[in-house]
Amino acid sequence: MNRQAGLGLIAWIIVIAFAAAIITTGIRVLPVYIDHMAVKDIINDLQRDSSNQNISKREIRLQLHKRFKTNSLWDLDPDQIIKVIKDKERGLIFHVQYEVRKPVVGNVDLIVSFDEKIGSQI
Repeated sequence: MNRQAGLGLIAWIIVIAFAAAIITTGIRVLPVYIDHMAVKDIINDLQRDSSNQNISKREIRLQLHKRFKTNSLWDLDPDQIIKVIKDKERGLIFHVQYEVRKPVVGNVDLIVSFDEKIGSQI
């Protein structure tokens, strides 16, 4: 007679450890992507405002700072992560480039890197 058996104790420990590692990584990475989506929304809103085509880069920077504070993006500095390019043909172009480092366990860190251009006709 064949005896059917499930997972043993060691197998269950491995499965639980693997699931815990995936959940821990997800918990660490999800806020980073939520913040990045907020940055993209801020830039897209600033882009949609047609009056911003005629204002200076300094005024754009001030608007970015205000919107970052409003959206509680305290860990990101718009002066360091966003380069504003005014192109006569394409309009405003924002080059967003930064990386975020989050500790996972001990001296193991997770690095998430973002590099994209957001703007008219890109």
